[in-house]
Amino acid sequence: MIGRWFCRVRWMVIAVAAVSPVACVGPNPATGSSEEPVGMVALALTNVPTDARCLRLSSDVAGRRTALLANLTPGAASFNTIFGGLPIGSQSVWADIFNTACTSVTSATVATWISDPVAVVTTTTGMPNITLIVRRPGSVGVGVDFCTTSPCNSCSAGSQLCNGTCVVLSSNANNCGTCGHSCLGDVCASGQCQATAVSGFNANPFNYPPEQASITSAGHTYSFGYAAPTTKPADQDPAIFKDGNVLCVWDTYSGINEEVAFDGLVADSQFVYGLLTGGPLGVFKCPINGTPRSVATTVTENPVAYSSYGLFDSGTAIYWAEISNGSTQVYRLVK
Repeated sequence: MIGRWFCRVRWMVIAVAAVSPVACVGPNPATGSSEEPVGMVALALTNVPTDARCLRLSSDVAGRRTALLANLTPGAASFNTIFGGLPIGSQSVWADIFNTACTSVTSATVATWISDPVAVVTTTTGMPNITLIVRRPGSVGVGVDFCTTSPCNSCSAGSQLCNGTCVVLSSNANNCGTCGHSCLGDVCASGQCQATAVSGFNANPFNYPPEQASITSAGHTYSFGYAAPTTKPADQDPAIFKDGNVLCVWDTYSGINEEVAFDGLVADSQFVYGLLTGGPLGVFKCPINGTPRSVATTVTENPVAYSSYGLFDSGTAIYWAEISNGSTQVYRLVK
């Protein structure tokens, strides 16, 4: 049986006032088969734009694409043609118009007019009406960056993609130093959570622990003492010892050598933290598996405060108390 497809298509081009009906009917001229319903397309346009030389009508049926080409006369008052080969069934139909002859149109040719795809169901008996709005295409400049690491970071220099958002790890309190590392509302600077005064519920984990100058953690003994850093062999600065050997030296501490009081030590799986007073109150830390006699990292110094308590480790933060002018203020350092 020879299938027949009837359709009416109205074209409306931006800046062109014509709205023209088309009708089509016929067998498949591409295959010559009488088993597959296809149709002939009659197209009528008025006021053809001056940059329109070739019209390509395309359809897509389940991934099978058909393209029909028709040469136009730029600036013509009207245009009529008949061509065929569109299939029957559910499909998307769209149009592209080029400012070059159809024989020169390739996959790389840029259209001067385009339309969005329009969904339509064609049958052998129905006459669906569709409108294709053709318009000038837009343009965009595209830059390409080659990603050589995994995962790829599409953020600008100095930022990192964390959970779909570009953030600055050096200062973002919810992604401090690494994605997902929260400072619990405290300040993040240089990729580290900063010592912050806390009160009320936030200070509750602190339980005024006793002073400790020596602790045992994960089978190792940590203690306070004095030692000379490798860069200043004549100095004697506050130091933390691990199993009797110098682990780190706080050679940047501003207090006078050997005139400090060691108040607290705590250690976790990464760092050991020390609290001392006598000069400025100070908190410092060093990696538990760091290079012997390495320089300790300053957490905080307060020249007008002292402490009568040790350090407390809540698991997520280190707490201590600073006493100044008769009042006590609890501080925390989110790990």
